[in-house]
Amino acid sequence: MPFMEERCFKIKAYISTLTSKLTSGQGEAWTLACKINDGSMAMDVDLSNTVLTGLIGFSAQDSIIMRKQARTDSSIKDVLLEGIQQCQQKLVDLSCILEIKVKAHSIRPMITQIINIKNQHLQSLLQRVERKLTVI
Repeated sequence: MPFMEERCFKIKAYISTLTSKLTSGQGEAWTLACKINDGSMAMDVDLSNTVLTGLIGFSAQDSIIMRKQARTDSSIKDVLLEGIQQCQQKLVDLSCILEIKVKAHSIRPMITQIINIKNQHLQSLLQRVERKLTVI
């Protein structure tokens, strides 16, 4: 069911499957599609360029420049590989709150922010559970 307007919501979930390869779009932006799961259902999403840049440690545009420099400087190749491996490991270990944006006519929703779970999130959840239990 397509949305007629832009919506934003947050869920606690993890990435269960990568459904595409990480690409730099010729330096335009990072792209990666995946399947997320909250324990009750799975959903196909894209990771935003901003999220991927944060996980990798450098932009898609920077990666193009670094690839050219890596031809003559092997230490830059190591930095590139480290960034990609670091991103991969973070995605495997990811269990957090994901901000998801759904736009009208988009192919898939997009993860726009990764929020690490903090004590305040747990306290808020506990309070909601306690309020529900008092109603029952």
